[in-house]
Amino acid sequence: MHGRPLKRLPRSFELRTSADAEPLAACWLIAEWPIVAAAPAKCCFANLPETTSKKNFFWMVKTRWWVEHSYEELKDK
Repeated sequence: MHGRPLKRLPRSFELRTSADAEPLAACWLIAEWPIVAAAPAKCCFANLPETTSKKNFFWMVKTRWWVEHSYEELKDK
């Protein structure tokens, strides 16, 4: 699978948990989007600093996925 350039959501984009909630801090939208697909396969948000290197960024994303995947497997047992 090929990657796409990373983009941080602009500060003018306000993400809220509900209509009357305070806006959340600026964050990354991480999407697994195969080139041939019309829409992302999976996505999540991350609040890593803008100064995070791509290597560390992807390491943290993969680690997060592993933890969530392991948790789901343990929950199913």
